[in-house]
Amino acid sequence: MIGVYFLVIVFIALAFGSVIAVNNLIVRKKRIESTLAGIDLLLKKRCELVSDLIAAVSEFMPKERDILEELTALRIQTMEDGLSIMEKLDIGEQLSTMSRGILARAKHYPTLKNSRDLEKLRRSLNEAETGLTAALKEHNATVTEYNNSIAKFPVSIIAGVLDYRQRTLVGISEN
Repeated sequence: MIGVYFLVIVFIALAFGSVIAVNNLIVRKKRIESTLAGIDLLLKKRCELVSDLIAAVSEFMPKERDILEELTALRIQTMEDGLSIMEKLDIGEQLSTMSRGILARAKHYPTLKNSRDLEKLRRSLNEAETGLTAALKEHNATVTEYNNSIAKFPVSIIAGVLDYRQRTLVGISEN
């Protein structure tokens, strides 16, 4: 009789432990989704700022028309539906590099050189880039926590049964 009680207690403990493990996996997976949503929001904000930048400098920088058109095309491409966050980040890196180039060239145009609006846009873009970098770091920390949790025994067995897979870390640009 004691053996039966022991088996029941072991079964209940395993069931309870499994429920806790599954709940922890779900929470970690939701955190990853939340960080990705935050990154997507910051990418959209950066696109809006790039649109504002293009509008602010286009009439004063006619020689840079080709670059501005390419920048516009990249911005539109970033906003397309169906792109993954990774694809948006890759395009966004080009967008960021070109935006910095436009801001650097704007210093050679007297009308733009002392523009308060352009300086405000520059600060806003820098803040957006800083926020995006912080969000990417937070995402990577969350992914690392998730990956570590599904690699540990016995959670790895539950994760395998539920088809929870390792996630990829996002590269963070030093720019």
